Amino acid sequence: MGPAGANGTQIYSGTTTPASSTGNSGDYYLDLTTDVLYGPKTSSGWGSGVSLMGQSGAAGKAGSQIYSGSGTPSTSTGITGDYYLDATNYVLYGPKTSSGWGTGIVLKGATGTANVIYSAWGYGSNPRDTTIDQSKLWVVNFPASALSQVDLSTASIQVYLQFGGGEEVLPYIAYAGSVNSTLSFIPETGTILITRYTSDNSGSIEIPLSLQYRYVIIPGGVQGTRIVDPYATELNPLHF
Repeated sequence: MGPAGANGTQIYSGTTTPASSTGNSGDYYLDLTTDVLYGPKTSSGWGSGVSLMGQSGAAGKAGSQIYSGSGTPSTSTGITGDYYLDATNYVLYGPKTSSGWGTGIVLKGATGTANVIYSAWGYGSNPRDTTIDQSKLWVVNFPASALSQVDLSTASIQVYLQFGGGEEVLPYIAYAGSVNSTLSFIPETGTILITRYTSDNSGSIEIPLSLQYRYVIIPGGVQGTRIVDPYATELNPLHF
């Protein structure tokens, strides 16, 4: 076994200056309160120590704040750069300027349409052969008392057909009598005309009264913003 080596140094720590009895020559001591490192300790003691904390930096600019309340903010509320939320009307004001709060931005969208109307499954009635716009049609009536004149111009109207154990949305293309035919609908106030016409307009094909239908009416809500296409050019209207 070789000779014993010299004692190593240790680092002590505490929340006050080190006592003279703490540690041995060569040791270090960290004051955790003032961030001052003492050492290495000598026969004369710990010495004055070295501060590990640098000088305080320059004060930063005052940050903006967000205030909230009910109603518009008063002119005395906040300073330039601050924001204010009207929690009652969901309006955000700011940043405040030397002129005041301004008009604010509405954060809450317009109330949407929630009153979607739909019917139960039911049968058509009053079957008949007719001609509309020179198209030969077979027509049946399906009652729709919820369908108003306003709905005809503003609502989205969908009609479903129960056929062959499943449901189809109109218009529906069928093949019968060696010709393609289309089942569609024409909405009117209080009723929906279920129509059937052939692709070649050779004649009408009856609609079985065993078929069932249902409708869904989605009333129009808030009118959307008109979308302008910058690439669109004026087109000549087509007349049918």
